[in-house]
Amino acid sequence: MRVTNTMLTNRFMLDVHRNMTALYNYTIQMETGKKIQQPSDDPIVAARALKFRTAYSETEQYMRNVQQGLSWMQVTEAGFRNAMEMLVGNGNDGGIRQLCVSASSSDKTYSDRQAIAENIRSFADQIKSEMNITFAGRYLFSGYRTDQPPVYEKDNTENYRITQQFKVTDIERTFCFQKLVSTEEPTIEDITLLKLAYKDAGTLSAQMVNYSGVPPAIAVTSTSSTVATAYDPPAANEVKYIQDTGELLIGTGVETYMEQGDLEITYQKQNFKAGELNPLAYFTCTDLNTGLNYVMDHEYEYEVGVNTRLNVNSLAKDALTDKMYADLTLLQDLLAKVTISDRDALIDSIMTANPTMTREDAATEADDQITRENQNVSNLLHDRFNNMIGLIDKHMAQMSNEHTDLGSRMTRMEMIENRLMQDRTIYEELRSNNEDVDMVELSVYMSNTKAVYDASLMAGAKIIQLTLANFI
Repeated sequence: MRVTNTMLTNRFMLDVHRNMTALYNYTIQMETGKKIQQPSDDPIVAARALKFRTAYSETEQYMRNVQQGLSWMQVTEAGFRNAMEMLVGNGNDGGIRQLCVSASSSDKTYSDRQAIAENIRSFADQIKSEMNITFAGRYLFSGYRTDQPPVYEKDNTENYRITQQFKVTDIERTFCFQKLVSTEEPTIEDITLLKLAYKDAGTLSAQMVNYSGVPPAIAVTSTSSTVATAYDPPAANEVKYIQDTGELLIGTGVETYMEQGDLEITYQKQNFKAGELNPLAYFTCTDLNTGLNYVMDHEYEYEVGVNTRLNVNSLAKDALTDKMYADLTLLQDLLAKVTISDRDALIDSIMTANPTMTREDAATEADDQITRENQNVSNLLHDRFNNMIGLIDKHMAQMSNEHTDLGSRMTRMEMIENRLMQDRTIYEELRSNNEDVDMVELSVYMSNTKAVYDASLMAGAKIIQLTLANFI
């Protein structure tokens, strides 16, 4: 076969075009650092790139979720630490428990205990504040109702029907204090009681739940601590609600029933005060204004992997329980109403009742009564503070369990974060290996291609003969 100049010229032009195209592609790859510029350059590389980029983006989103979840839990954990410090102290400053230990000492006077009560009130208010902590404007301890504080921050007129349950372990045996007349000796009696979360609740009803057999009928009566018979023992199958204190006195039969089941109290509550529990964060309840029913058992979850969700929140009802709130509130109320008769007023009262008595004799009788009152009040407060130590220990154990559960979930979240970081590194390497060019290798290819291109031009110059067109 005879090779003509035309054939050589065509071959030359083809080689030059091929090398120019390769050199252009290498230049673009050098500038962008990517093997392909559009899917048609290499569909296989493009498909893998899409897959790796999607996996990398998903991992990045999961990592953002994990970091937000960890931040949420870290703020929650700080709230737990502060609340627990308020309960038991930090070794230097006394918490509520240490104050109760101090107040239970027999050498503490009535005035000493009143001062201690004020400190307890301050600590209790701080615990409520810790339950109302927020993260990015959302309440942490309210489940998924993050716009609702667990403890009301201001007075309101909301109206709810609330259901509250009690176990036999919630029963407390202690003393009551009732002073109907400022100059009379107080009535101090043994009582068996439960503590409702609220004072001044509406009509109550009671029933046994989780009870084996036919639940017994339980009567509920309401009274006030200003009534002389308020603290008289209720009937066997009766629950007596003292409205102005929130105390529930229970009969012997009800106590026996509670050994086999739980006591459920349903009541209506309106006009909540600042510092009271928000029922939406604590109880099964019905909004009587809207008819909406609410159940408080909410997990606030973040998606941290494919089909993997992790709960990041803790609930106020499991940390500052309604029982702890009632214990602290009623202790403060008791200390506020415990009073000793004023000596001068008592002397005048005795002389009014006994016109023939001299002031000296009335003073002696008054001093005797005040001595008895001081002794009775001392015994009462000693018992109440002793009981409170045990209650604080129980509440502390509950809060510690919730704190430990939060710590376990934080550890798991941190492990997930470490795995996601490893996954991100792997996907980044796979994506880079698939898409990115090897600059050293590309430089060699460019040099070789340019050399071939230059050689093609030189060879072509010798092959193409000059024609008359070159001189026109």
